[in-house]
Amino acid sequence: MRTATLPPAARSVPAVLLACGLTVMPAPMATVVRAQETPQAVSGEITADQIIKKVQESRALRDAVLQGELTKDSKTVPFTLTLKADLISFQFTNPPQTISLNINEKGSQLTETTPGSRKLVPVPDKRYSESIRGTDLTYDDITSRYLYWPRRIKQPLEETVKTRKCYVVDLYSPRKIGDYGLVRIYAEKESGALLKVVCYDWEGKPIKECAVTAGMKVNGSTMLKSMDVTRYEPGGKKVIGESTLELKKP
Repeated sequence: MRTATLPPAARSVPAVLLACGLTVMPAPMATVVRAQETPQAVSGEITADQIIKKVQESRALRDAVLQGELTKDSKTVPFTLTLKADLISFQFTNPPQTISLNINEKGSQLTETTPGSRKLVPVPDKRYSESIRGTDLTYDDITSRYLYWPRRIKQPLEETVKTRKCYVVDLYSPRKIGDYGLVRIYAEKESGALLKVVCYDWEGKPIKECAVTAGMKVNGSTMLKSMDVTRYEPGGKKVIGESTLELKKP
């Protein structure tokens, strides 16, 4: 398996001590991720695993069904989002398609139904980075599969982003599938809600940013209401794609 070349902030924890749900980053990341303040090491005993568990729990709504839209340029794609403790599912029409992330104690599995069939089948590895309905979101993006990757940076960081105190945790892909070798998440300390996600390719170059622009409460949990997705030329600041994801409060 090829090992990703990670950015300095991910390779050297003591040096970084610099956190979707919203750092000064070393170049070229600073051109993509808009720093709010100099990041600091997290004080106390909280670990990256505990932070990720809090993020997962903030997403673990039971029996919630929401309507939403993906938008790119002038094209809007409606969908239905079903959230359960062990399932995240997106249903599309025209043609019919369901994309699901099934979660259990051993990890997660990405499945889908294809047009003309109601049977859920595993999504092939080569399709994890495939665009969803012509937008800048991929299978990895809409399901947040990276939250269930087993390897994480041991020393979490913290940072204020848009007045919100956030934890910063780096997540590493366990296998070379999809576009992302590393995903850096920014989770609000109080709620565990994801405010921002920055994705890096297998060369350690930032290629995508997902930033929550509005949130809402559903069944007592905080979740995104709208999110901007921006794709960048690898390692640069040139924008090569923009999309939005919006959910409607039930």
